[in-house]
Amino acid sequence: MLLHGLFFLGKNGNIVLEKHWRDGVHRQLTEQFYAHVQSVGKAEDVAPVFATSRHVLLHVRRGDLFILGAVGRDVAPLLVIELLSRIADLLELYLKELTENALRHNFITVYQLLDEMIDNGAPLHTESNVLQELVLPPAEMKSMVAAVTGSSQVSSALPEGTMSDAPWRRAGVRYAANELYVDLMERVDAVVDASTGMLRSAEVWGEALCKCQLSGRPELTLTFVNPHILEDVSFHQCVRLPRWERENCLSFVPPDGKFSLFAYRVRGIGGLPIYVSPNITFAPPSDDGSCSEGRLSVMVGIKHTDGKPVEDVSVKIPLPAHTASASFSASSGTVVYDDATKECTWMIGRLSKDGISPSLNGTITLLPGRAGRDVGVSLFANFKVVTFATSGLKVASLRLEREEYQPYKGVRSITYAGRVEVRT
Repeated sequence: MLLHGLFFLGKNGNIVLEKHWRDGVHRQLTEQFYAHVQSVGKAEDVAPVFATSRHVLLHVRRGDLFILGAVGRDVAPLLVIELLSRIADLLELYLKELTENALRHNFITVYQLLDEMIDNGAPLHTESNVLQELVLPPAEMKSMVAAVTGSSQVSSALPEGTMSDAPWRRAGVRYAANELYVDLMERVDAVVDASTGMLRSAEVWGEALCKCQLSGRPELTLTFVNPHILEDVSFHQCVRLPRWERENCLSFVPPDGKFSLFAYRVRGIGGLPIYVSPNITFAPPSDDGSCSEGRLSVMVGIKHTDGKPVEDVSVKIPLPAHTASASFSASSGTVVYDDATKECTWMIGRLSKDGISPSLNGTITLLPGRAGRDVGVSLFANFKVVTFATSGLKVASLRLEREEYQPYKGVRSITYAGRVEVRT
């Protein structure tokens, strides 16, 4: 047995749905967990593992929801977190959005899915292709009919794919237009020294998201120009591991529809797509103990994008808690300062190679008795670059075998900011 109990918690710690596979899992566990969340402060800073006297609670977050699993003390935590993530992904696939309202309005479907996904606390069916044949997607009319007539949305027949050597792919798939799309999504986490512009640390976390609409049982082979840069690679179960270990290429029979083919990490990147250059100065404190005033200037521009434009550019500047007041103006974009949180948000939008680098200027006034030399400001940048891989990963080929048709194939890379911090 893996899971003893499963809870879906709302943003206020309220239980939206729950399911138990073992006695002794009480609601008081969620109260202990939410008290821990409140003590930490920010939900995103809560560690994924929280131990109580009798159980260990592990969680994943989706929006305002906590998906909380209660387990014993002799379970591999990463296995539970992976299972919780898979549950969240599948529910999002069925419900279109994973929110408190969506769970409440489709609770019958959610419980049917949990019954098929988990057997006595252990994972059973976690592939979307199999589940979609076992449990029909929710519909208001079907739910009403089922409630009145007692009919079920659960299929009484076992899907054909479960008896094959590729249970992740449903049988008898046919499309009039055969298409395959692969998006290499790369999230950049980095710390930049503002004085030198050099990277103190940088990592790229990538994931290959696929949308497959291919007829029959296609055999696909994906090769890379530079596979040696990939580290900590994890694969969908459709990938043949011996061939990857032997040839560094991905050979697989894909699931039908959307799926994650593999995930990876890359270290030692050359640079970020944009630069953020801040400068902050404070006047020396006066003898009469009056407020200390300083000036902040920030410039943002394109750096390493191979000429591609950068979209959704924004910079957040959390100011010290002892800030009395602040005012900002920008040459481009929109600036919003929240006096309650002491945070300035500069929304720039799109940057192009030939455009003028936007700049931000502002004044900061500290409370009396606080010296400017004690102020350390970090800036957090957000951005997205389409058709650009900051890791340098390049696809060499994507081949289809054992089928006579010629599908449309599309491969692109998208780089976006995770936690990009510029320290002054």
